[in-house]
Amino acid sequence: MESVGRRIDVEQQAPRVHSNAMAAHGGPFDLTLDFGYRADPGEEPEVQARITMSWEHALAMVKAIQALVDGYEQQVGPLRDLTELREETG
Repeated sequence: MESVGRRIDVEQQAPRVHSNAMAAHGGPFDLTLDFGYRADPGEEPEVQARITMSWEHALAMVKAIQALVDGYEQQVGPLRDLTELREETG
């Protein structure tokens, strides 16, 4: 998979965290994303990481993620919406 945006030294020892839940909170100057893990659909997710950034950085991140998703979908086909998947699995 290709990278988008500026290169960051990936040799830095930052922990890698798996997340299957996310919440976003915005204020007048910045945006906070809480990433969590939920083992069971009925339970509250445990927050694993909290990232705060400026709205301008958030917009740059949205564009970078969209470019990655578009490239991935070109390779494997359209991704399904999480809402549909949740409805199917109940």
